[in-house]
Amino acid sequence: MSNDLDQTVDELYALPLEEFVAERVARAKRIRAGGDRVLAGRVAALPKPTVAAWLLNQLARQRPEAVEQLVSLGADLRAVQQNLDGDQLRALSRRRQQLVRAFVREAAQLAAELGRPLSGATATQVEDSLRAAVADESAGVALLAGRLAAPLSYVGMGEVAASTPAADKQAETDEVGAVRERHRSAARQTLVEVQREHRDATTGVTKAEQELSDLEQQHTALQDRAAGLRDQLEQVEAEIEELAERYETAEEDRAAAVATAEEVAARLERANRDLD
Repeated sequence: MSNDLDQTVDELYALPLEEFVAERVARAKRIRAGGDRVLAGRVAALPKPTVAAWLLNQLARQRPEAVEQLVSLGADLRAVQQNLDGDQLRALSRRRQQLVRAFVREAAQLAAELGRPLSGATATQVEDSLRAAVADESAGVALLAGRLAAPLSYVGMGEVAASTPAADKQAETDEVGAVRERHRSAARQTLVEVQREHRDATTGVTKAEQELSDLEQQHTALQDRAAGLRDQLEQVEAEIEELAERYETAEEDRAAAVATAEEVAARLERANRDLD
């Protein structure tokens, strides 16, 4: 029954907020019809999340790596506080403020994407919950689980006020392990994907460099060919100029030959007349 409840809770708290109540009722009816009245009663008793809690659940589910980073920062802060390292404490505190503010902006953006613009009151509840998740380990675990029914609030002395479907310590311990395993699995999958992308990118760089090298060789060959053609053109132009000079000389020789032939023809005609 515990596994069935765990799966049902996960699925319900991942739904759009407006679908929660109808689906909770439908699930409880189906479970009751199947004969498990105890589980049906526990499902029917699951509280509908507030807008702020629902948005925090969506952050945990859609931005798990970022939420894990926020919770890890809280662990670092608690470690530094125990060691009383003032410089590190101040640095991490500044980092906490920056990260919480960035998360509030992220939440506002996600709320807009999901069709529920973030109101001022809801933004305050989200920010308080994020600060609680940094301040207290159990609050961080609750945030990572993505099953909040109400926003978190840190009340000091390690106490966190929160409303979640899992209430007993053993369930919380199991949930911590499950959340950590989910994030480890997601991290492993991300690593595999990034490694594949790195291999693809490296292959792409190699191909691009090879193509660039081929193009450079082609460019050099074309430059050499162009230089050879320019030399040929200069030689042909020189030959044309020489032919033009020879043509001009030949025309002059032809004109002189014509003049000589006309003169000889005239003398021949005179000689014939004298003979007659």
